[in-house]
Amino acid sequence: AEVIKHGIIRRPKLFGFLESNLSAILERDPKALEEIVSESCRIKADVVSRDEKEKDLRAILNFGHTYAHAVETVTGYRCYTHGEAVMLGMAAACHTAVALKLTAPKTASRILALLKETGMPAPVKAPANQLYRAMFSDKKAKRDRLNMIFPVRIGRAEIIHSPDRAAVLAGLNAIIAKPSAKRAACPS
Repeated sequence: AEVIKHGIIRRPKLFGFLESNLSAILERDPKALEEIVSESCRIKADVVSRDEKEKDLRAILNFGHTYAHAVETVTGYRCYTHGEAVMLGMAAACHTAVALKLTAPKTASRILALLKETGMPAPVKAPANQLYRAMFSDKKAKRDRLNMIFPVRIGRAEIIHSPDRAAVLAGLNAIIAKPSAKRAACPS
């Protein structure tokens, strides 16, 4: 999840490498793993060194995390690993970004396809409104304002302060289990 995130927020070349070499990566090919881990570390080090005090740029490293923390909170930290929750969060953020007209549907489709191919977990079995309320307990929320990261295109993300509630709920609805779903993660 972290490597995919770094490609989305900072490096289109890494994202393309993931798309092109996914089977080798999932088979744990040493060369492919070395490539993605070293590139991911370079990206994170670059972002952190440019914004050591987390005033602006560094916030992009939280892409998907506000949603993920809500998923973890509502499910009692027992249904998903942190990486799985982040994958769900990135998926929700993509749907929200499309609803906000920040991201082209084609871009979101590429991201969502890669998340699914890498094993995105089962949808969340919790109401969207409950997840939305839990988002405000995230450490990045300030005084009843959500500060969220959304992809604009592969390789670029933006911080949006107080995104439209309906758009955020659209993103949440995209990751929750439908009532007829046979496979959904833990009940809330």
